[in-house]
Amino acid sequence: MRFCHEVDQTLQFCRNERKRQTSMSDDNAWQFTLGMIKPHAVASGAWSYIIDIIEKSGLHVISRQELTLSDDRARHFYEEHADKPFFINLVSMMTEGPVMPLLITGPNAIQAYRRLMGPTSPEGARMTHPDSIRAIYGVDKTRNAVHGSDSAESAAREVRFFFPEFVQKIPTADELAEYAASENMQEALTKGLVAMTKAAPADPVAWLGEWLISYSRRNCTVEEPEE
Repeated sequence: MRFCHEVDQTLQFCRNERKRQTSMSDDNAWQFTLGMIKPHAVASGAWSYIIDIIEKSGLHVISRQELTLSDDRARHFYEEHADKPFFINLVSMMTEGPVMPLLITGPNAIQAYRRLMGPTSPEGARMTHPDSIRAIYGVDKTRNAVHGSDSAESAAREVRFFFPEFVQKIPTADELAEYAASENMQEALTKGLVAMTKAAPADPVAWLGEWLISYSRRNCTVEEPEE
């Protein structure tokens, strides 16, 4: 039922808020970004070490793929560089073998991952950022091991490019507001907040999440699929 779906959305919001409160400073935001391991690093087996570096930094790789880009798809992905002199070589390199797109999340993930990557040139990276991914696994400015989104706008586009099914699962702020404003959600939240006020828990977000789970189990019924 729609009410069950609305409760699920609110529960996820509560869990995300708790994660933000316990995992971030005020200067950071919990973000998603797109990382991609380039063909030469996939072929050499370096991809597993690269993922290990990312995970040990405190970021999380929550999904990955291994696929070979067609010429058209590579051109589409890098279309913002279409007028650059390196564009043809970039497309050729990105289609010479499998790539590994990574869906990465964590506090300030976009810039945190870019710091892990290091400067574009592996040669320069080895001088200034010797522990960076490109310094360790990069070959030249094109075969520099990894790609990473450079802004929130790029991250949104690039995550959608490789992980559209994931993007569809994330409610927007407006959708969450709509769920919260619905009559069923107002009833559930009002009852939950009243109960929480009486209980005065040490962790109100976690308490409310657990209360809503219990409430949804008591009040939701499963809809039979339509024939």
